[in-house]
Amino acid sequence: MLTLILGSCANQVKNEDRTEQEYKFDSVMYIEYKKSDDSGNKDVFGKIIFKKNSISVEMNVDGQIENEEFTIRTVTYNNSPNELKYRTYKGDFTVKLENDSISEVTLYTGSFLTTFNKKKEIPSTKNKLPLEIGKPIKDWKRIEIKDIGTIDLSPILEIQAGKYRIKNQEYKDSIENIWKVDFLESKLTLQPKGINEHNETSLSKYCRVMVETIEGNPNDFQRLNEQIIVPSTELSELNNQFKNQVQQGFYNTPLKLIEWYPLSINEINGMPCIHASYKRQFKDQPYVMVDLYRFMNYDRIVSLTISYRISEKDYWSSTLNNTLKSFRITNIK
Repeated sequence: MLTLILGSCANQVKNEDRTEQEYKFDSVMYIEYKKSDDSGNKDVFGKIIFKKNSISVEMNVDGQIENEEFTIRTVTYNNSPNELKYRTYKGDFTVKLENDSISEVTLYTGSFLTTFNKKKEIPSTKNKLPLEIGKPIKDWKRIEIKDIGTIDLSPILEIQAGKYRIKNQEYKDSIENIWKVDFLESKLTLQPKGINEHNETSLSKYCRVMVETIEGNPNDFQRLNEQIIVPSTELSELNNQFKNQVQQGFYNTPLKLIEWYPLSINEINGMPCIHASYKRQFKDQPYVMVDLYRFMNYDRIVSLTISYRISEKDYWSSTLNNTLKSFRITNIK
């Protein structure tokens, strides 16, 4: 009779049967019962780690890391074992499971309710990054770019005047020496050799290789080892955004956009990237082809731009292809 009056008791999950999983979230829906001005307006992401006896919550709140530990009192379910309630001394977690995997987590306390929106899992690349690279081509030099990685320097190219130093490092498994150039800035420009000395022959040709970092905040971008998956509709929108950025950059300058090629998702040396290419012209000079590669790396974008005069394509093709093949991001976030 007492059971009929109070209702059936919830089923308790034994300690040894409790779910042990990591639940990553990329945003939260936060409802504060006594709402303050900034309630729910903060950028929050992180992970919840469910253990046998406790729950750890690691949160990045507007760039500040916060950690909290919740000791579990009981784990129960009412109608379905796929809908669990974790009672702790600081609040109750409601957990939903799909195929034995946590799909939804809500935290209820006396003053607020928070729903943690599950982070969409992005497939990793097939290869471990950075890909291995052998010795530079004969007479080429390996450049180490501060906070980015490496790229090889052709003997017909030079570093645009900047802060760098050259050192010689000998590989342990080889009697050959490999020259390494440590570039001490976060932006590097390669150009035809001789331009720094205003050599007329060098000035008559045109190509550039530029590597630079575009800084962001933690979790602004995908990880470098995650595949870039963009639906066709979003890719079209992204294509228009890139094109508009280039056109705006040319506004009130002697540069003009001659032809734009559709944006694509590529993989360069195992590293996923967004690839934009276009043809431009400076005043009435010969056309220049530009290939722009954007690599996402958690809190930054690494940008690699390769450009050359189309009339000189045969001259630059092999050099620029080998330069691209040599590029590695080693500062992987």
